[in-house]
Amino acid sequence: MSKMQIFCSDERTVLSTDVKMPLFFFDIRDGKSHSPDTEGTHYVGALEARVDAVKMLVAMAQDEVQGGLQSNLSVTVSDESRRPVMEANIDCSIKVF
Repeated sequence: MSKMQIFCSDERTVLSTDVKMPLFFFDIRDGKSHSPDTEGTHYVGALEARVDAVKMLVAMAQDEVQGGLQSNLSVTVSDESRRPVMEANIDCSIKVF
């Protein structure tokens, strides 16, 4: 269970409630190594997890510009039972002339 705070329209009233938020795991591959997520992160739903997976990929691709010239990057998102629900991939290659 996670605590969720709901702000009402008057911005002064806060309701706090126990809500079961789904747990998602983000396993990362960068072409050289695999980093499994052992803790997971709670999200309101799958859409929020998908948005974060894409943000992770973009950040990883930006880091690759500093390193090697070619990488296959991927983030696999799994649900609480570790069943994959989404995979996002970016193939990075930089040609220097």
